[in-house]
Amino acid sequence: MKKLLFALAITALFISTTAFAQLNWEDNIGLYFDETATTSCEALPTLTFGSGFLAVTHLTSNSLAGWEVKITSTGGGQFTSITPRGDFINAASIPGEFIVGLGTPLVPVNGTVVLADLDFVITDDTNPFYGFLDHVYFDSMGNNLPAYVDGDDRNLLKRMVPALGELGNPQLIANGDCSGVVDNEDASFGNVKALFR
Repeated sequence: MKKLLFALAITALFISTTAFAQLNWEDNIGLYFDETATTSCEALPTLTFGSGFLAVTHLTSNSLAGWEVKITSTGGGQFTSITPRGDFINAASIPGEFIVGLGTPLVPVNGTVVLADLDFVITDDTNPFYGFLDHVYFDSMGNNLPAYVDGDDRNLLKRMVPALGELGNPQLIANGDCSGVVDNEDASFGNVKALFR
């Protein structure tokens, strides 16, 4: 009986730790309409020339010395330019991919680092414009996720997970359905619990 209880306890512990490992609330990469990384869905008219940002939220490092990601889009718009921030070199050779090294690491502000400035144009406001993130072809970590180099230890690579769901989900939406999008929130769990008191 004791062996059965021990086996059940170990199984329960294993299931609970793997379930919590699925919650990716750190090192989130996303595409945003604002530098504070809070808005990823908007309605914009045709022939709007707009700006956006590639940002990492909830950064677990003190600084960031390099990064890699692929940025693509579909629908009624297109990116016209994507410019990394800082004193950078982009070593990627495939269109839409960025393998960026930084001479001076970028430092987060309130846990958020803007990696690049994006310019786009809306060509048809009846056709949603979506921005996507993906891993680069030869990703450094071999885990099919975007990654960054820790600014304090340049031998340390960390994976970045999409801010909105998975890599196949749009990270930036213009003129699309915003009901499924949950923007970055800074509310504490205590504040959320207070809603139900």
